[in-house]
Amino acid sequence: MSPDNLEEALPIPPGRLWLFRLLCVAGGVLLGAAAVEACLVLFDVGPQLNVVYAENYRLSENPVLRYELVPGSPDRAYRISSAGLRDREFDVPKPEGVFRIVVLGDSVAYANHLYRDQTHPKQLEALLGAYAPPEAPRFEVPNLGVHGYSAVQVVESLRVKGLRFQPDLVIYGYVLNDPLLSNPFAKALEDMNRRAEKQLSDALARGLGRHLSRFRLYAVLRPPRIDLPRDSDLKWAAPLLAASRRGAEERYLRWLHADPEAWGSVSAALADLAGITAGPPPIPVLVLVFPIEWRAGFAAYPLGDVHEKVIREARRNGAATLDLAPVFARAEAELPGTTFFTDLVHTNVAGNRLVATAILEWACDADALPGACRTLSNLRGSGDPAAAFTKLVD
Repeated sequence: MSPDNLEEALPIPPGRLWLFRLLCVAGGVLLGAAAVEACLVLFDVGPQLNVVYAENYRLSENPVLRYELVPGSPDRAYRISSAGLRDREFDVPKPEGVFRIVVLGDSVAYANHLYRDQTHPKQLEALLGAYAPPEAPRFEVPNLGVHGYSAVQVVESLRVKGLRFQPDLVIYGYVLNDPLLSNPFAKALEDMNRRAEKQLSDALARGLGRHLSRFRLYAVLRPPRIDLPRDSDLKWAAPLLAASRRGAEERYLRWLHADPEAWGSVSAALADLAGITAGPPPIPVLVLVFPIEWRAGFAAYPLGDVHEKVIREARRNGAATLDLAPVFARAEAELPGTTFFTDLVHTNVAGNRLVATAILEWACDADALPGACRTLSNLRGSGDPAAAFTKLVD
């Protein structure tokens, strides 16, 4: 007959049974830790840092992007999507009956000074949802804009993130500082990461940690104190804004578009964009050219020849183009006293609405939105986005 309890099964004095049990638990823990340590060594897992700036940005494993949005991180009233977009979730693969317009760009598309529904991609989506007839497709406008991206990064974001959404139309919002090669935002994140890695290395090299850090499990689980700089300590130098403070923004932007290396990056990016969207099936591309705010009024805007240079290059690579400087000039003339910018480059809510209506005007004229423009005729302004905008705000 089998014994009913451990005391009967093992010849251990009752007073020492607790010690035996403790040794069994300790042995199990040690064996488990040894197994985990072996797995960490086998798969080369070590202590990792994931430095996040301003709650939303982290370094990217993609050497062209350099940094990206953190999925699930806070975005005012919302969250960054699981795909790393300042947008909602989108079905992949694309459902039947959906027409997708993927918007690429930098902080002008991202518009961190606004709620995401106030950006021009989401205002465009809302206008299409409100005005397109029932028989038209359902229009979705994923926003791939990321603060600080250059032309090269913008196009790479389409390659690695945007194509999965199966776009039917791609819109690149080109801003005049997009030729910038030395990305100060990326540099700030890389500096943060190096500083944090040094602090981690120093923490693991002190005292008892110097010996225990030889074990991967300790290095992975021990939370050393990392003193990351505050957001206010990471003000990166924005060259365009620095030039503006000296009254030299026009000269700086002309230099960017004349410098062989900087302008060469734009030419290469637009050629790459053409290759990515060549298909099959081919994806139409629209390049918007954004003006900077001109306090003397858009009637005196001096950078039209720079816009023309970008437009020629985009067209040479097969893209359609839309120059927004005349759009803002007309709106400024028709709506005196209305402001469209929050600073030198970023549009406010009204400016984003104006851009959305300009895209609608272009798309209907180009027959780029299947089945959508019949009921948009009462919104459109006979080829004048400023008139359409006026109808929307009246």
